[in-house]
Amino acid sequence: MAVYIDQNKREWNIHIDIAACKRVKKDLNFDILSVDDAGNALTKLSTDFVLLADVLWSIARPEAEKRHISEEDFLKGLEGDAFEKAIEAFAKAYIDFFPHKRREVLAQAWKKINAIQEIALERAKEQIEAATLGN
Repeated sequence: MAVYIDQNKREWNIHIDIAACKRVKKDLNFDILSVDDAGNALTKLSTDFVLLADVLWSIARPEAEKRHISEEDFLKGLEGDAFEKAIEAFAKAYIDFFPHKRREVLAQAWKKINAIQEIALERAKEQIEAATLGN
């Protein structure tokens, strides 16, 4: 289980178990446990923020309903640094769900995904800094 604080200062527990995975699959037709696509699921979720927000809602829905928080209110809490913390919490909970050997591979994949994204952001920054305005 992992925890993050949303933009509205609400604490959320991300616990991935089979029940949560079934909710995600039923709600979104997205199988986060597919044997062939586990690494790809992390990659997809790290680049598709709307899908990730929907996955987070599907996982958190039972807790949110107990707290009388609607989907829209939940999603409004996912922005800026809070969303980044939610992404990290999801990745931790996701990786921790799996057995040891698979967990090691997924942890390596997550590190690689983050490294690639950092390189892409640095390159984009360099291109912006190098750009000149035409007269």
